[in-house]
Amino acid sequence: MAANYGRWRVINTLGQGGQGQVFRVEDTQGEFPGEFALKRLLNLGRVARFKREVETLARLGLPGVLSVVDSRIDGSPAYFVSPLAQRGSLEAANAHLLPLASRLQIFDTICRTLAKVHSSDIVHRDLKPANVLLDDDEQPIIADFGICFVEDGQAQTLTGEVMGPRQYTAPELEGMSDERVRPAADVYSLGKLLYWLLTGTHLPRERHRSREYDLAAKMGEARYELMSRLLDRTVCEDPDHRLPDAQHVVASFKEARAKFWRAINVPGRSAPQRCVYCGLGDYEPVGQVELDGSTPIIDAHQLFGLGNFSDIRVRCMRCPECGNIQCFGISSRVAKLKSNPWVQ
Repeated sequence: MAANYGRWRVINTLGQGGQGQVFRVEDTQGEFPGEFALKRLLNLGRVARFKREVETLARLGLPGVLSVVDSRIDGSPAYFVSPLAQRGSLEAANAHLLPLASRLQIFDTICRTLAKVHSSDIVHRDLKPANVLLDDDEQPIIADFGICFVEDGQAQTLTGEVMGPRQYTAPELEGMSDERVRPAADVYSLGKLLYWLLTGTHLPRERHRSREYDLAAKMGEARYELMSRLLDRTVCEDPDHRLPDAQHVVASFKEARAKFWRAINVPGRSAPQRCVYCGLGDYEPVGQVELDGSTPIIDAHQLFGLGNFSDIRVRCMRCPECGNIQCFGISSRVAKLKSNPWVQ
């Protein structure tokens, strides 16, 4: 192992695969303070692919996409240097074990970043947990553009000999057909990535509706059906049946996530309840009203549409962020009120 690559001194090895090796390095000239990651090409048969990756990263220059601070492509060994993501990939960081809100936010950020990639006429084609890095602030960084598809004016350039692992690669990419690669290929991978973030398991092909892999059954919560409906429009074999690109996934996920959180706003006595209006604050109690079924101001029938009960109390909650107020009913006759999502 070389002690130095140009101005970069190797501190230790971060990992190695069949095509390349990654080192933790530092700049001996002091221009770039801190630690960086140097990716060195091992397979000399992949120089063109390696060069395209560096060119694509430089072309994009987007927040949330791996950036390049230095590179040597034509010499031997070929390498490029990028900021170090201390936590490594989503897979290495066990991102599926983070709090649920963090995982959903990570997915949202990935979708928004990929939407910008798609708007630059680039399709990643190899999205998977191992190819998304995580920084110290839990911000995802999309990496490994080695087999991306770039539409250059009238020319369409394919850069990879084979696609990624079967679990995450869109079916139409297998076999390297000449069919035009579309952003919908990444949409398929996004659905698989969402499933992994939610469950920590890889979803085989289009199996999310089978009993073994159904999210609601697997997680034991009905609200996960909302995510399964998003998978219906991402993890499907026919690209014409998918959402067309990441921007559409952003919009659909925003709606699904809002409903997902709203579905758990049942008033628990200890768990925080997220505001259904702004989605930022947790409700705080501001008072409680006893209802006897004959109160002229409000009664159980008006509040719940389920009939009047003499043993209902209403707890009023206020969001400290936006001021939204919700009333939650509590009754010893809970069984008759279960159909109402606001009643415990």
